[in-house]
Amino acid sequence: MRYHAYLFEARSIQPFLFASGRLADMVAGSDLLDELSRGILDQALRACEVEPESLPAPRRAGGALYLVFEDAETARRFRALWRTLVAQLLPGIERVDCICSGESVKGAINTGIDTLAGMRNLRPAALPNPAPVAERNARTGEVAVARDRKRDREPVDAATRVKRQFARSEHAGLAHKFDPDDRAEWPRNFEQDEPGSRRFPLGEDGMVGLIHADGNGLGQILRVLGDATGHAPEHYVRLYRAFSEGLDAATGDAARSATQDVLQPQINDGVYPARPLVLGGDDLTLLVRADLALDFTENFIEAFERESERMLQTLRGQLKEAGTPDDVIERLPERLTACAGITYLKSGQPFARGYQLAESLCDRAKQQSRSATEEATVPSSIAFHRIQTSLADDAAALSSQEMERYESTHNTVYHLGLPAYAVGQVDAAGLPRLQTLRDLVEHLQDGALNAARLRQLATRIHESPELARKEYNRWRALAEAPAARALHEFDRHLEALVGRADEHDLPFGPERDGDRDGGSRERYSPLGDLLALLALHRQDTRKETA
Repeated sequence: MRYHAYLFEARSIQPFLFASGRLADMVAGSDLLDELSRGILDQALRACEVEPESLPAPRRAGGALYLVFEDAETARRFRALWRTLVAQLLPGIERVDCICSGESVKGAINTGIDTLAGMRNLRPAALPNPAPVAERNARTGEVAVARDRKRDREPVDAATRVKRQFARSEHAGLAHKFDPDDRAEWPRNFEQDEPGSRRFPLGEDGMVGLIHADGNGLGQILRVLGDATGHAPEHYVRLYRAFSEGLDAATGDAARSATQDVLQPQINDGVYPARPLVLGGDDLTLLVRADLALDFTENFIEAFERESERMLQTLRGQLKEAGTPDDVIERLPERLTACAGITYLKSGQPFARGYQLAESLCDRAKQQSRSATEEATVPSSIAFHRIQTSLADDAAALSSQEMERYESTHNTVYHLGLPAYAVGQVDAAGLPRLQTLRDLVEHLQDGALNAARLRQLATRIHESPELARKEYNRWRALAEAPAARALHEFDRHLEALVGRADEHDLPFGPERDGDRDGGSRERYSPLGDLLALLALHRQDTRKETA
Protein backbone atom coordinates (compact mmCIF):
# COMPACT_ATOMS: atom_id res chain seq x y z
CA MET A 1 0.00 0.00 0.00
CA ARG A 2 1.28 3.46 -0.89
CA TYR A 3 0.81 6.52 1.30
CA HIS A 4 0.60 10.09 0.02
CA ALA A 5 1.85 12.80 2.36
CA TYR A 6 0.92 16.44 1.91
CA LEU A 7 3.36 18.80 3.63
CA PHE A 8 2.78 22.55 3.98
CA GLU A 9 4.76 25.28 5.72
CA ALA A 10 3.94 28.99 6.03
CA ARG A 11 7.17 30.94 6.32
CA SER A 12 8.08 34.49 7.36
CA ILE A 13 5.03 34.61 9.60
CA GLN A 14 6.24 37.52 11.72
CA PRO A 15 6.59 40.01 8.81
CA PHE A 16 2.98 39.17 7.93
CA LEU A 17 1.92 39.92 11.51
CA PHE A 18 3.88 43.14 12.03
CA ALA A 19 3.56 44.71 8.56
CA SER A 20 1.09 47.51 9.34
CA GLY A 21 2.40 48.35 12.81
CA ARG A 22 -1.14 48.51 14.27
CA LEU A 23 -1.71 46.28 17.28
CA ALA A 24 -5.27 45.47 16.17
CA ASP A 25 -3.93 44.18 12.84
CA MET A 26 -1.29 42.10 14.61
CA VAL A 27 -3.94 40.57 16.86
CA ALA A 28 -6.20 39.70 13.92
CA GLY A 29 -3.25 38.22 12.01
CA SER A 30 -2.15 36.05 14.93
CA ASP A 31 -5.71 34.79 15.49
CA LEU A 32 -6.05 34.06 11.77
CA LEU A 33 -2.83 32.01 11.75
CA ASP A 34 -3.94 30.17 14.88
CA GLU A 35 -7.29 29.31 13.30
CA LEU A 36 -5.65 28.19 10.05
CA SER A 37 -4.47 24.83 11.39
CA ARG A 38 -7.64 24.30 13.44
CA GLY A 39 -11.13 25.19 12.24
CA ILE A 40 -10.16 26.31 8.74
CA LEU A 41 -8.21 23.11 8.14
CA ASP A 42 -11.08 20.95 9.39
CA GLN A 43 -13.52 22.68 7.03
CA ALA A 44 -11.15 22.21 4.08
CA LEU A 45 -10.76 18.49 4.82
CA ARG A 46 -14.51 17.98 5.07
CA ALA A 47 -14.95 19.80 1.76
CA CYS A 48 -12.73 17.06 0.29
CA GLU A 49 -14.89 14.41 2.01
CA VAL A 50 -12.22 13.57 4.59
CA GLU A 51 -13.01 13.41 8.30
CA PRO A 52 -10.30 15.30 10.23
CA GLU A 53 -10.40 12.87 13.17
CA SER A 54 -9.66 9.88 10.96
CA LEU A 55 -6.81 11.43 8.95
CA PRO A 56 -3.25 10.62 10.13
CA ALA A 57 -1.67 14.01 10.89
CA PRO A 58 1.71 13.87 12.65
CA ARG A 59 1.84 17.67 12.67
CA ARG A 60 -0.77 20.42 12.36
CA ALA A 61 0.36 23.50 14.27
CA GLY A 62 2.50 26.61 14.00
CA GLY A 63 1.73 27.22 10.32
CA ALA A 64 2.85 23.70 9.35
CA LEU A 65 0.87 20.64 8.26
CA TYR A 66 1.91 17.02 7.72
CA LEU A 67 -1.17 15.12 6.46
CA VAL A 68 -1.23 11.52 5.18
CA PHE A 69 -3.78 10.39 2.59
CA GLU A 70 -4.38 6.87 1.32
CA ASP A 71 -5.74 8.14 -2.02
CA ALA A 72 -3.49 10.20 -4.32
CA GLU A 73 -6.41 11.98 -6.00
CA THR A 74 -7.80 13.14 -2.64
CA ALA A 75 -4.36 14.50 -1.72
CA ARG A 76 -4.21 16.46 -4.99
CA ARG A 77 -7.74 17.84 -4.53
CA PHE A 78 -6.93 18.94 -1.01
CA ARG A 79 -3.70 20.63 -2.13
CA ALA A 80 -5.56 22.58 -4.83
CA LEU A 81 -8.19 23.73 -2.32
CA TRP A 82 -5.63 24.53 0.41
CA ARG A 83 -3.47 26.59 -1.92
CA THR A 84 -6.51 28.66 -2.89
CA LEU A 85 -7.56 29.14 0.72
CA VAL A 86 -4.11 30.19 1.89
CA ALA A 87 -3.69 32.59 -1.04
CA GLN A 88 -6.97 34.28 -0.08
CA LEU A 89 -6.51 34.26 3.70
CA LEU A 90 -2.78 34.96 3.89
CA PRO A 91 -1.95 37.07 0.82
CA GLY A 92 1.74 37.78 0.46
CA ILE A 93 2.95 35.22 2.99
CA GLU A 94 5.74 32.86 1.89
CA ARG A 95 4.62 29.24 1.69
CA VAL A 96 5.97 25.94 0.41
CA ASP A 97 4.16 22.62 -0.04
CA CYS A 98 4.53 19.25 -1.74
CA ILE A 99 2.96 15.82 -2.11
CA CYS A 100 5.29 12.85 -1.71
CA SER A 101 4.44 9.16 -1.85
CA GLY A 102 6.02 6.11 -0.24
CA GLU A 103 5.47 2.56 0.88
CA SER A 104 5.30 3.74 4.49
CA VAL A 105 4.03 6.86 6.26
CA LYS A 106 7.52 7.56 7.57
CA GLY A 107 9.08 7.22 4.13
CA ALA A 108 6.54 9.53 2.49
CA ILE A 109 6.92 12.24 5.14
CA ASN A 110 10.72 12.05 5.23
CA THR A 111 10.81 12.47 1.46
CA GLY A 112 8.47 15.45 1.82
CA ILE A 113 10.66 17.06 4.50
CA ASP A 114 13.68 16.77 2.20
CA THR A 115 11.67 18.22 -0.67
CA LEU A 116 10.52 21.22 1.39
CA ALA A 117 14.10 21.85 2.51
CA GLY A 118 15.12 22.16 -1.14
CA MET A 119 12.21 24.49 -1.94
CA ARG A 120 12.76 27.02 0.84
CA ASN A 121 15.23 29.11 -1.11
CA LEU A 122 13.00 29.19 -4.21
CA ARG A 123 10.81 32.20 -3.57
CA PRO A 124 7.92 32.39 -6.07
CA ALA A 125 7.09 35.63 -7.84
CA ALA A 126 4.37 37.78 -6.28
CA LEU A 127 1.68 37.99 -8.93
CA PRO A 128 0.01 39.97 -10.34
CA ASN A 129 2.63 42.72 -10.60
CA PRO A 130 1.30 46.15 -9.61
CA ALA A 131 1.06 48.97 -12.12
CA PRO A 132 3.92 51.52 -12.11
CA VAL A 133 1.50 54.14 -10.82
CA ALA A 134 -0.55 52.66 -8.00
CA GLU A 135 -1.79 53.86 -4.64
CA ARG A 136 -0.10 52.16 -1.72
CA ASN A 137 -0.79 51.48 1.93
CA ALA A 138 1.25 54.08 3.81
CA ARG A 139 1.78 51.69 6.72
CA THR A 140 3.15 48.73 4.75
CA GLY A 141 4.28 50.15 1.41
CA GLU A 142 2.26 47.46 -0.39
CA VAL A 143 -0.18 48.20 -3.20
CA ALA A 144 -3.64 49.19 -1.96
CA VAL A 145 -6.60 47.05 -3.03
CA ALA A 146 -9.37 48.77 -1.04
CA ARG A 147 -10.18 51.61 1.34
CA ASP A 148 -11.04 51.11 5.00
CA ARG A 149 -14.28 53.01 5.55
CA LYS A 150 -13.94 52.71 9.33
CA ARG A 151 -10.60 54.55 9.30
CA ASP A 152 -11.17 57.62 7.11
CA ARG A 153 -10.99 55.58 3.90
CA GLU A 154 -7.37 54.63 4.55
CA PRO A 155 -5.86 52.73 1.57
CA VAL A 156 -5.12 49.14 2.64
CA ASP A 157 -3.27 46.29 0.93
CA ALA A 158 -4.63 42.76 0.51
CA ALA A 159 -3.11 41.32 3.71
CA THR A 160 -4.27 44.24 5.87
CA ARG A 161 -7.79 44.02 4.42
CA VAL A 162 -8.02 40.30 5.26
CA LYS A 163 -6.89 40.94 8.84
CA ARG A 164 -9.45 43.69 9.36
CA GLN A 165 -12.22 41.55 7.92
CA PHE A 166 -11.34 38.56 10.07
CA ALA A 167 -13.57 38.44 13.13
CA ARG A 168 -13.00 35.99 15.94
CA SER A 169 -14.27 35.93 19.49
CA GLU A 170 -11.61 36.99 21.99
CA HIS A 171 -12.60 33.95 24.05
CA ALA A 172 -11.62 31.60 21.22
CA GLY A 173 -8.47 33.34 19.99
CA LEU A 174 -4.80 32.91 20.72
CA ALA A 175 -4.96 35.02 23.89
CA HIS A 176 -7.42 32.53 25.38
CA LYS A 177 -4.57 30.02 25.62
CA PHE A 178 -2.78 32.35 28.03
CA ASP A 179 -5.83 32.82 30.24
CA PRO A 180 -8.52 30.15 29.74
CA ASP A 181 -10.57 31.67 32.59
CA ASP A 182 -10.71 35.10 30.89
CA ARG A 183 -9.87 36.99 34.07
CA ALA A 184 -9.32 40.20 32.10
CA GLU A 185 -9.38 41.60 28.58
CA TRP A 186 -6.37 41.83 26.32
CA PRO A 187 -5.51 45.19 24.70
CA ARG A 188 -6.07 45.68 20.97
CA ASN A 189 -4.52 49.06 20.20
CA PHE A 190 -2.03 51.76 21.16
CA GLU A 191 -3.76 54.58 19.28
CA GLN A 192 -5.34 57.47 21.13
CA ASP A 193 -8.39 57.53 18.82
CA GLU A 194 -9.47 53.98 19.68
CA PRO A 195 -11.80 53.00 22.53
CA GLY A 196 -9.85 53.54 25.75
CA SER A 197 -11.10 50.39 27.48
CA ARG A 198 -8.99 48.17 25.21
CA ARG A 199 -5.90 50.34 24.89
CA PHE A 200 -2.57 48.93 25.94
CA PRO A 201 -1.85 50.07 29.54
CA LEU A 202 1.64 51.51 29.12
CA GLY A 203 3.97 52.90 31.76
CA GLU A 204 5.04 56.53 31.96
CA ASP A 205 7.90 55.99 29.51
CA GLY A 206 5.65 54.43 26.83
CA MET A 207 8.07 51.51 26.43
CA VAL A 208 7.13 47.93 25.61
CA GLY A 209 9.14 44.73 25.57
CA LEU A 210 8.88 42.60 22.44
CA ILE A 211 9.74 39.03 23.47
CA HIS A 212 10.71 36.21 21.13
CA ALA A 213 11.48 32.85 22.77
CA ASP A 214 12.51 29.65 21.04
CA GLY A 215 13.17 26.18 22.41
CA ASN A 216 16.44 24.22 22.35
CA GLY A 217 16.95 20.49 21.90
CA LEU A 218 14.17 19.59 19.46
CA GLY A 219 16.61 18.13 16.96
CA GLN A 220 17.86 15.66 19.55
CA ILE A 221 14.31 14.47 20.25
CA LEU A 222 13.44 14.15 16.55
CA ARG A 223 16.53 12.00 16.01
CA VAL A 224 15.41 9.71 18.83
CA LEU A 225 11.91 9.50 17.34
CA GLY A 226 13.43 8.72 13.95
CA ASP A 227 15.41 5.81 15.40
CA ALA A 228 12.44 4.65 17.48
CA THR A 229 10.09 4.51 14.49
CA GLY A 230 12.79 2.77 12.50
CA HIS A 231 12.31 -0.14 14.88
CA ALA A 232 8.50 0.19 14.80
CA PRO A 233 7.31 2.18 11.72
CA GLU A 234 3.69 1.38 12.46
CA HIS A 235 3.90 3.75 15.46
CA TYR A 236 5.25 6.69 13.44
CA VAL A 237 2.08 8.81 13.29
CA ARG A 238 1.11 8.15 16.91
CA LEU A 239 4.53 8.97 18.36
CA TYR A 240 5.13 12.08 16.30
CA ARG A 241 1.61 13.33 17.00
CA ALA A 242 2.09 12.66 20.71
CA PHE A 243 5.33 14.64 20.73
CA SER A 244 3.86 17.53 18.71
CA GLU A 245 0.78 17.81 20.94
CA GLY A 246 2.87 17.34 24.09
CA LEU A 247 5.21 20.15 23.04
CA ASP A 248 2.27 22.46 22.32
CA ALA A 249 0.79 21.62 25.71
CA ALA A 250 4.10 22.26 27.52
CA THR A 251 4.54 25.62 25.81
CA GLY A 252 0.93 26.58 26.53
CA ASP A 253 1.19 25.57 30.20
CA ALA A 254 4.40 27.61 30.53
CA ALA A 255 2.69 30.65 28.99
CA ARG A 256 -0.24 30.28 31.37
CA SER A 257 2.13 30.00 34.34
CA ALA A 258 3.94 33.21 33.38
CA THR A 259 0.60 34.95 32.80
CA GLN A 260 -0.68 33.94 36.21
CA ASP A 261 2.51 34.83 38.10
CA VAL A 262 3.59 38.01 36.28
CA LEU A 263 0.68 39.53 34.34
CA GLN A 264 -2.40 38.90 36.47
CA PRO A 265 -1.12 40.93 39.46
CA GLN A 266 -0.60 43.83 37.03
CA ILE A 267 -4.11 43.90 35.50
CA ASN A 268 -5.15 47.55 35.16
CA ASP A 269 -8.85 48.47 34.83
CA GLY A 270 -9.61 44.95 33.65
CA VAL A 271 -6.94 44.97 30.89
CA TYR A 272 -3.72 42.93 30.76
CA PRO A 273 -0.48 44.92 30.20
CA ALA A 274 0.49 42.51 27.39
CA ARG A 275 -0.64 41.04 24.09
CA PRO A 276 0.24 37.51 22.86
CA LEU A 277 1.05 37.27 19.16
CA VAL A 278 2.52 33.80 18.57
CA LEU A 279 2.30 30.60 20.62
CA GLY A 280 2.94 27.29 18.92
CA GLY A 281 5.45 24.47 18.97
CA ASP A 282 8.33 25.82 21.03
CA ASP A 283 7.87 29.47 19.93
CA LEU A 284 6.50 32.45 21.83
CA THR A 285 6.14 36.06 20.69
CA LEU A 286 4.56 38.60 22.99
CA LEU A 287 4.29 42.34 23.55
CA VAL A 288 4.35 43.35 27.22
CA ARG A 289 4.82 46.48 29.30
CA ALA A 290 8.57 47.06 29.41
CA ASP A 291 9.14 46.67 33.15
CA LEU A 292 7.48 43.21 33.09
CA ALA A 293 9.30 41.77 30.07
CA LEU A 294 12.28 40.25 31.87
CA ASP A 295 10.12 38.78 34.65
CA PHE A 296 7.68 37.25 32.16
CA THR A 297 10.44 35.80 29.99
CA GLU A 298 12.34 34.23 32.87
CA ASN A 299 9.14 32.83 34.38
CA PHE A 300 8.10 31.38 31.01
CA ILE A 301 11.48 29.71 30.40
CA GLU A 302 11.61 28.18 33.88
CA ALA A 303 8.04 26.88 33.51
CA PHE A 304 8.85 25.57 30.02
CA GLU A 305 11.73 23.55 31.44
CA ARG A 306 9.45 22.06 34.11
CA GLU A 307 6.58 21.29 31.74
CA SER A 308 8.85 19.83 29.06
CA GLU A 309 10.38 17.53 31.69
CA ARG A 310 6.90 16.13 32.39
CA MET A 311 6.17 15.86 28.67
CA LEU A 312 9.37 13.94 28.00
CA GLN A 313 8.67 11.58 30.88
CA THR A 314 5.32 10.76 29.26
CA LEU A 315 7.04 10.32 25.88
CA ARG A 316 9.48 7.84 27.42
CA GLY A 317 6.54 5.71 28.52
CA GLN A 318 4.99 5.86 25.04
CA LEU A 319 8.30 4.86 23.44
CA LYS A 320 8.57 1.98 25.88
CA GLU A 321 5.06 0.77 24.96
CA ALA A 322 6.04 0.91 21.27
CA GLY A 323 8.93 -1.47 21.90
CA THR A 324 11.72 1.07 21.51
CA PRO A 325 15.08 -0.24 22.78
CA ASP A 326 16.24 1.22 26.10
CA ASP A 327 19.47 2.60 24.64
CA VAL A 328 17.41 4.72 22.22
CA ILE A 329 15.05 5.98 24.94
CA GLU A 330 18.01 6.93 27.14
CA ARG A 331 19.14 9.44 24.52
CA LEU A 332 16.13 11.64 25.25
CA PRO A 333 17.13 14.77 27.22
CA GLU A 334 15.81 15.20 30.73
CA ARG A 335 14.13 18.44 29.73
CA LEU A 336 13.97 21.03 26.98
CA THR A 337 15.41 24.49 27.47
CA ALA A 338 14.75 27.80 25.71
CA CYS A 339 16.50 31.03 24.79
CA ALA A 340 14.89 34.42 24.31
CA GLY A 341 15.56 37.86 22.93
CA ILE A 342 13.86 41.02 24.22
CA THR A 343 13.70 44.31 22.35
CA TYR A 344 12.71 47.29 24.49
CA LEU A 345 11.21 49.97 22.25
CA LYS A 346 8.65 52.76 22.19
CA SER A 347 5.10 51.77 21.29
CA GLY A 348 5.27 54.02 18.22
CA GLN A 349 8.43 52.44 16.77
CA PRO A 350 8.20 49.84 13.97
CA PHE A 351 7.45 46.45 15.49
CA ALA A 352 8.58 44.57 12.38
CA ARG A 353 12.16 45.68 12.91
CA GLY A 354 11.79 45.30 16.66
CA TYR A 355 10.84 41.67 16.13
CA GLN A 356 13.80 41.09 13.81
CA LEU A 357 16.08 42.46 16.51
CA ALA A 358 14.45 40.24 19.16
CA GLU A 359 14.95 37.23 16.90
CA SER A 360 18.60 38.22 16.36
CA LEU A 361 19.07 38.61 20.13
CA CYS A 362 17.52 35.17 20.64
CA ASP A 363 20.00 33.70 18.13
CA ARG A 364 22.84 35.39 19.99
CA ALA A 365 21.62 33.92 23.28
CA LYS A 366 21.55 30.46 21.68
CA GLN A 367 25.13 30.88 20.44
CA GLN A 368 26.29 31.93 23.89
CA SER A 369 24.46 29.00 25.53
CA ARG A 370 26.01 26.49 23.15
CA SER A 371 29.51 27.82 23.78
CA ALA A 372 28.97 27.80 27.56
CA THR A 373 28.66 24.03 27.88
CA GLU A 374 29.95 20.79 26.42
CA GLU A 375 26.86 18.88 27.55
CA ALA A 376 24.12 17.76 25.17
CA THR A 377 21.50 19.93 26.91
CA VAL A 378 22.01 23.59 26.05
CA PRO A 379 21.32 25.93 29.02
CA SER A 380 18.56 28.53 28.80
CA SER A 381 19.53 32.17 28.42
CA ILE A 382 18.17 35.64 27.67
CA ALA A 383 19.63 38.53 25.67
CA PHE A 384 18.06 41.99 25.65
CA HIS A 385 18.60 45.49 24.29
CA ARG A 386 16.93 48.82 25.02
CA ILE A 387 16.55 51.00 21.93
CA GLN A 388 17.84 54.50 22.66
CA THR A 389 18.73 55.83 19.22
CA SER A 390 18.04 54.20 15.85
CA LEU A 391 16.36 50.83 15.52
CA ALA A 392 18.48 48.19 13.77
CA ASP A 393 17.36 44.63 13.13
CA ASP A 394 20.71 42.90 13.77
CA ALA A 395 22.01 42.42 17.31
CA ALA A 396 25.70 42.41 16.32
CA ALA A 397 25.39 45.60 14.25
CA LEU A 398 23.42 47.40 16.96
CA SER A 399 25.85 46.32 19.67
CA SER A 400 28.77 47.59 17.61
CA GLN A 401 26.97 50.89 17.06
CA GLU A 402 25.69 51.60 20.58
CA MET A 403 27.45 49.34 23.08
CA GLU A 404 31.10 49.23 21.99
CA ARG A 405 34.09 51.58 22.15
CA TYR A 406 37.45 50.83 20.57
CA GLU A 407 40.52 52.27 22.30
CA SER A 408 43.44 52.34 19.92
CA THR A 409 46.03 53.05 22.63
CA HIS A 410 45.55 49.60 24.17
CA ASN A 411 44.03 47.99 21.04
CA THR A 412 41.03 47.05 23.16
CA VAL A 413 37.29 46.91 22.47
CA TYR A 414 35.12 47.82 25.46
CA HIS A 415 31.66 46.18 25.49
CA LEU A 416 29.09 47.99 27.65
CA GLY A 417 26.78 44.98 27.81
CA LEU A 418 27.00 41.21 28.09
CA PRO A 419 25.90 38.97 25.20
CA ALA A 420 23.44 36.88 27.27
CA TYR A 421 22.46 35.86 30.80
CA ALA A 422 21.78 32.32 31.98
CA VAL A 423 18.42 31.32 33.50
CA GLY A 424 16.74 28.04 34.34
CA GLN A 425 17.91 24.81 35.94
CA VAL A 426 20.68 23.69 33.58
CA ASP A 427 24.15 24.65 34.74
CA ALA A 428 25.92 27.21 32.54
CA ALA A 429 29.31 27.81 34.11
CA GLY A 430 30.43 29.92 31.18
CA LEU A 431 27.50 32.37 31.36
CA PRO A 432 26.71 35.01 33.99
CA ARG A 433 23.40 34.46 35.77
CA LEU A 434 20.52 36.85 35.22
CA GLN A 435 19.79 36.75 38.95
CA THR A 436 23.20 38.28 39.65
CA LEU A 437 22.37 41.23 37.40
CA ARG A 438 19.00 41.54 39.14
CA ASP A 439 20.75 41.61 42.52
CA LEU A 440 23.05 44.38 41.30
CA VAL A 441 20.07 46.40 40.05
CA GLU A 442 18.33 46.00 43.40
CA HIS A 443 21.52 46.97 45.19
CA LEU A 444 21.79 50.24 43.26
CA GLN A 445 18.09 50.96 43.75
CA ASP A 446 18.75 51.16 47.49
CA GLY A 447 20.33 54.56 46.87
CA ALA A 448 23.54 54.07 48.87
CA LEU A 449 25.58 54.46 45.67
CA ASN A 450 25.14 57.26 43.16
CA ALA A 451 23.73 55.56 40.05
CA ALA A 452 23.60 58.86 38.14
CA ARG A 453 27.39 58.91 38.08
CA LEU A 454 27.39 55.47 36.45
CA ARG A 455 25.27 56.82 33.61
CA GLN A 456 27.75 59.63 33.16
CA LEU A 457 30.52 57.06 33.24
CA ALA A 458 28.92 55.07 30.40
CA THR A 459 28.76 58.24 28.30
CA ARG A 460 32.37 59.06 29.15
CA ILE A 461 33.57 55.60 28.05
CA HIS A 462 32.22 56.28 24.57
CA GLU A 463 34.12 59.59 24.54
CA SER A 464 37.42 58.53 26.14
CA PRO A 465 38.14 55.39 28.22
CA GLU A 466 41.11 57.16 29.79
CA LEU A 467 38.97 60.03 31.11
CA ALA A 468 36.36 57.50 32.16
CA ARG A 469 38.94 55.76 34.38
CA LYS A 470 39.56 59.00 36.25
CA GLU A 471 35.83 59.62 36.67
CA TYR A 472 35.24 56.06 37.91
CA ASN A 473 38.05 56.38 40.47
CA ARG A 474 36.54 59.63 41.68
CA TRP A 475 33.11 57.94 42.01
CA ARG A 476 34.68 55.18 44.10
CA ALA A 477 36.61 57.65 46.25
CA LEU A 478 33.46 59.64 47.03
CA ALA A 479 31.57 56.46 47.93
CA GLU A 480 34.29 54.76 49.96
CA ALA A 481 33.75 56.50 53.28
CA PRO A 482 29.94 56.87 53.45
CA ALA A 483 29.08 53.66 51.56
CA ALA A 484 32.01 51.26 51.95
CA ARG A 485 29.76 48.23 52.47
CA ALA A 486 27.63 49.12 49.43
CA LEU A 487 30.78 49.55 47.33
CA HIS A 488 32.03 46.14 48.45
CA GLU A 489 28.71 44.56 47.40
CA PHE A 490 28.93 46.34 44.05
CA ASP A 491 32.39 44.83 43.49
CA ARG A 492 31.18 41.39 44.52
CA HIS A 493 28.31 41.39 42.04
CA LEU A 494 30.53 42.80 39.31
CA GLU A 495 33.08 40.03 39.84
CA ALA A 496 30.34 37.38 39.68
CA LEU A 497 29.24 38.77 36.31
CA VAL A 498 32.52 39.44 34.49
CA GLY A 499 35.36 38.25 36.68
CA ARG A 500 37.72 40.08 39.00
CA ALA A 501 38.78 43.53 37.85
CA ASP A 502 41.28 46.05 39.21
CA GLU A 503 39.34 48.41 41.48
CA HIS A 504 41.39 51.31 40.10
CA ASP A 505 40.42 50.42 36.55
CA LEU A 506 37.04 50.62 34.80
CA PRO A 507 34.17 48.30 35.89
CA PHE A 508 35.05 45.74 33.20
CA GLY A 509 36.19 42.16 33.37
CA PRO A 510 39.72 41.02 32.50
CA GLU A 511 40.94 41.21 28.92
CA ARG A 512 40.27 38.30 26.60
CA ASP A 513 41.16 37.47 23.03
CA GLY A 514 39.02 39.28 20.46
CA ASP A 515 37.76 37.99 17.12
CA ARG A 516 38.61 41.10 15.10
CA ASP A 517 41.45 41.60 12.66
CA GLY A 518 44.60 43.11 14.13
CA GLY A 519 44.67 40.99 17.29
CA SER A 520 42.56 43.35 19.40
CA ARG A 521 41.60 42.47 22.95
CA GLU A 522 38.10 42.64 24.42
CA ARG A 523 36.69 43.57 27.82
CA TYR A 524 33.07 43.22 28.93
CA SER A 525 30.97 45.07 31.48
CA PRO A 526 27.28 44.80 32.50
CA LEU A 527 27.13 48.60 32.86
CA GLY A 528 24.88 49.22 29.84
CA ASP A 529 22.49 46.40 30.80
CA LEU A 530 22.44 47.63 34.39
CA LEU A 531 21.51 51.18 33.37
CA ALA A 532 18.85 49.89 30.97
CA LEU A 533 17.10 47.92 33.71
CA LEU A 534 17.35 50.80 36.17
CA ALA A 535 15.68 53.08 33.62
CA LEU A 536 12.99 50.52 32.77
CA HIS A 537 12.15 50.07 36.43
CA ARG A 538 11.71 53.81 36.90
CA GLN A 539 14.91 54.36 38.80
CA ASP A 540 15.91 57.88 37.75
CA THR A 541 19.64 57.83 37.09
CA ARG A 542 19.66 61.03 35.08
CA LYS A 543 19.73 63.33 38.09
CA GLU A 544 22.44 63.18 40.68
CA THR A 545 21.34 62.31 44.17
CA ALA A 546 22.92 63.65 47.28
